[in-house]
Amino acid sequence: MRCFEVWVNGQRLYTAGLPFPARLHGHFRGCQPAPDDVPSEGAGDHFFSFNGSDPNGDWLNWPMRKLQLGDEVTIRVVEVDAPDEPSSRRPRDDAEFERTNRRMYERLKQKFEPAGPADTPPSSDGGVEKG
Repeated sequence: MRCFEVWVNGQRLYTAGLPFPARLHGHFRGCQPAPDDVPSEGAGDHFFSFNGSDPNGDWLNWPMRKLQLGDEVTIRVVEVDAPDEPSSRRPRDDAEFERTNRRMYERLKQKFEPAGPADTPPSSDGGVEKG
């Protein structure tokens, strides 16, 4: 199986991978330090993690790693019999999946559908102006 082998500062952390047709994501997250006079929780922190969903729709996470200034992260694509076990697994929740899709749909509908009569039929010329 093709997987991602993750190293930080020359130390192997884990090999993350999922069988086809799963999705696997590597994420770097960080923000700049806040000015000294601005209190800000987590400012200047940097993290790395892998997560994804397996063919059943379960959500899997491999350990998140806090990074320090100067850390070197290496990700190698490798072929292995099996990846390391994820640190957590959350079973798919179909009801939550539907709620999330509905929220995304409503946001996109507001963004891309014009305001006004909802049932305006298309013009007979397919919307092509005649000149």
